[in-house]
Amino acid sequence: MPTTLLLFIALASASPVPEGSLLPRTVVNTIRWRGDATRNQLTSCASAGPEGSRNGDRLDLIPQPMRYCGTSWYLNDGAIGTAWPGAPFTGRCIDSTLYPGNGVQPHMWDCYAGAWQQSWTHHANGQIELTGRGYCLDVRDGVASNGLQLWECVDGNINQQFDIVAWTPP
Repeated sequence: MPTTLLLFIALASASPVPEGSLLPRTVVNTIRWRGDATRNQLTSCASAGPEGSRNGDRLDLIPQPMRYCGTSWYLNDGAIGTAWPGAPFTGRCIDSTLYPGNGVQPHMWDCYAGAWQQSWTHHANGQIELTGRGYCLDVRDGVASNGLQLWECVDGNINQQFDIVAWTPP
């Protein structure tokens, strides 16, 4: 059974989330791409630096946390949103845009309750699908430094396989 997902930032020890489980509203997570040995993590870097994130900030994959970049996420009722270390939820969610399709670059945008373009489902095969739309988060050309795009969900496509790891306080 698929899991609907929202994303947050913190530092602690990791434990795997059971596949197909419904994620609690307060779980803090990291999302890691299965496609490379370094296990690059999904991140959103604040374009405003210490001032915080802005609408339109892009999503990247990085091997380890960097200043002004969030690599942990808060999952909530299908949405995926970020916060910065020591700060509350930023109110930004992963957004597919109003016109999702192959090659479209998802970005961070103000969270809106019930917005279809911010509703994501994590499947047992690792895909993170724009709920009911048939498009998945996809590592562009299978190269982490190329960033993410949306692409038609294809079962077995390593560019679309991610692990969600729950954080538990030490």
